[in-house]
Amino acid sequence: MRAMILAAVLSFPLTAQATCYVAYIHGKLNKQTGLANLTPGSGATDNDRRNYWRNGTSDTFGDFVLYSGLNRGCTVLVAGYDGTAGFFDSVASGAVAQQLNQFITQNSIPDGQLILIAHSMGGVVARWIVNNGVGGSAYYNYNGDYATIARKTRYIISVSGAHLGSPLADAVYGNSDTICGNFVGTLAGWLGARDGSTYWLETLQLEYGSASGSWMGDAGRSKTLYTMATRRWDSGTGDVADTLLSGAWDCLGYVSHWYQPWVSTVPGDGVVFESAGAGLYRESGSGTNPTWGTKNWVNGQWVQGARRDWVRMDHNHEHSRLDDLSRPLTDNIRGISTSYWPGSYIGAYGLSLQ
Repeated sequence: MRAMILAAVLSFPLTAQATCYVAYIHGKLNKQTGLANLTPGSGATDNDRRNYWRNGTSDTFGDFVLYSGLNRGCTVLVAGYDGTAGFFDSVASGAVAQQLNQFITQNSIPDGQLILIAHSMGGVVARWIVNNGVGGSAYYNYNGDYATIARKTRYIISVSGAHLGSPLADAVYGNSDTICGNFVGTLAGWLGARDGSTYWLETLQLEYGSASGSWMGDAGRSKTLYTMATRRWDSGTGDVADTLLSGAWDCLGYVSHWYQPWVSTVPGDGVVFESAGAGLYRESGSGTNPTWGTKNWVNGQWVQGARRDWVRMDHNHEHSRLDDLSRPLTDNIRGISTSYWPGSYIGAYGLSLQ
């Protein structure tokens, strides 16, 4: 089936009138594993930015952008930013906002027609921009013209988003409530040790920032945040990245809560809890600040603002940004369970969400 799709893609006239506009926002980066700054003008090329979403320039089988956007006739932007900075920083959300506004102007994108597809920390970047493009938000137009982006945006699709933080970031900063304790070795290497992006991906930061009325500003968001949450840490091809993710979750998947010590094998993708990817609080209250309110699996308190728990899928964090593996997934909107590639699923069903 993929061969037939690819043949159609390669014969598709990419200069044809676009039926949709899609912008891709990558996740956290670090110098240990490659380029850490993909901002245009930083030395990174268009291929560098595309390669975040595929296994190199020759990869046509696992190319997320190809199967989720280009083969549907969409005009696309693959944005880049400094992946070591805090998500709200001028070189992160500010850089992305600048590229999005250029894309909007160059293509005369109508209001409500831009789809933002983001992976990992990119989901938090997109959420921050759209949240604070609403008049009256605490950080309105914080470091760019967020308002135009919010007006032009149709919705956000967040893949493996760290919306309520990452236990890996907690471990790097010595705040882990997992069986790993405060061990940072391999985890620090994976996240790039202690930089701005890791600090602001701590559970402590994002659970507090996402609370009702807090500084993330979710309550005012009217554009829907559709989530694709990932729940398997052991669903890769067995390469080095997959081995690291699976090994990390052997520790991180055993979580200690103040109300129920050592819940074993909490679903997650090796970096982010499944619940955080869906924007759902994983705890009831907080061991350090119970006044944040009741947050647990039972009562289902979500990140505020318009949002939909769209897809739960058995991909790990690495392969959710590629299109190289078909794995089981559940679509909570269509009410079906199937197996699919993540980018191809967006191309088939994610460009016409309501």
